[in-house]
Amino acid sequence: MGLDDFLACRIPGTEVHLGMSRKLFAACERLREEDLAIAQRTPGLRAEDQPADDQELSEDAQEEQRLTQRRIFRERQEEARPRLRPLLRHAYDRGATSDWSDLLRRRQEPELDLESDGGLLEAVTPETYLAVSRYGLPPARA
Repeated sequence: MGLDDFLACRIPGTEVHLGMSRKLFAACERLREEDLAIAQRTPGLRAEDQPADDQELSEDAQEEQRLTQRRIFRERQEEARPRLRPLLRHAYDRGATSDWSDLLRRRQEPELDLESDGGLLEAVTPETYLAVSRYGLPPARA
């Protein structure tokens, strides 16, 4: 496992750096594509596709509408699950033998930020990377 095995980035507005392997990235990308395909077949049902509150409906009616839409979308996801498992496994396996340039849509290698000041607390598994700035942590209690 080397630096080029992970795509890692600081989450904006936080002191957290998160990364993933090529295999995990490929599987997540495929899952995102499938989620978007479900959303296109069921427009307006994902939480992020919901319009602002409808002023003509009561709060209870709006909440009921949101819950119904989310339930329908989750049902579509569950229906797709048996078909998705082999697709995600294939994407995961493909990620192991692919270069980042093959996996990224912009078709360029990710830039590595090696300018760390050594102030990161890091954890790595074969598929994930997590780092938190030690300077962003709250002070220890006495």
